[in-house]
Amino acid sequence: PRETEPKTRTAGGGGTYPRPVCFSMNVIREIQRINERELEEGIQEEGSWHQKYRDSAYVFVGGLDYDLTEGDVITIMSQYGEVVDCNLVRDKEKGTSRGFAFIAYEDQRS
Repeated sequence: PRETEPKTRTAGGGGTYPRPVCFSMNVIREIQRINERELEEGIQEEGSWHQKYRDSAYVFVGGLDYDLTEGDVITIMSQYGEVVDCNLVRDKEKGTSRGFAFIAYEDQRS
């Protein structure tokens, strides 16, 4: 989120949830750089990293509050489509959230 945006938002039930941050600008720039390089080098579709994920409906969601549960993430992200899988990444030793998740939508257009 931009500096002027609040870092949290109020949900319909009155709770405050962090704004999901899907990608940082650095990640977006890196993806654009990779895409441009593939075009410059004439890499065909079957050799592109896009091929591996073309049918994937998974989305990276970062910047999550460490207290959120899988249910909270599903609730927040279901406003964009039907969530069919949520992998809230946790610390292997402590079991606490690491602040990011991978979610899958039923429809990859979500």
